[in-house]
Amino acid sequence: MSLKNYNEITTIKLFVTFAALGLRGFGGVMPYVHASLVEKKKWLTNEEFSELIVIGQILPGANVTNFAAMFGYRKCGWQGSLAAVLGILIPPFLVLLVIYNFFKIYAELAVIKGALKGMLAVASALVLVTAAKLVLAQTRRVVTILLSILCVTLSGYFKLPLFYIILIIFPIALLMGWRASK
Repeated sequence: MSLKNYNEITTIKLFVTFAALGLRGFGGVMPYVHASLVEKKKWLTNEEFSELIVIGQILPGANVTNFAAMFGYRKCGWQGSLAAVLGILIPPFLVLLVIYNFFKIYAELAVIKGALKGMLAVASALVLVTAAKLVLAQTRRVVTILLSILCVTLSGYFKLPLFYIILIIFPIALLMGWRASK
């Protein structure tokens, strides 16, 4: 990994960074992770971020939790992995408990229902912006664009689960990688 200030990343910094990200990212934390680790701290490049995202999506569990575990492990071993995962999970969990108790009481109010619809729009926009940043950072080859369109089609139109999409796309991607290395 070509991390800036790689030796300055400690388990405490991992916990604090991921805790702050977890608190900011209700409805979709990945855009904040990208902005923090790639754009602000420069701990990762776009390519490294994309690599961890891809692996995190293949594994069972929440993508951001998988991402945190892998990133923390790459820097500080199992202690870094544990620090990053606890950071991303504990603060939002505590906030969720408070929100749930509030929501239980006031869920039927029109203002609460409207606020939830507004938050859905914001979360969707953040995910789209992050996706656009990742696509623009990739190689702009026709085959890459066609694979992206194929993935969107398989997921959006045919409603295939990720597992089947990977079964279809993985051999094609391997062939592309093999051909590009020649």
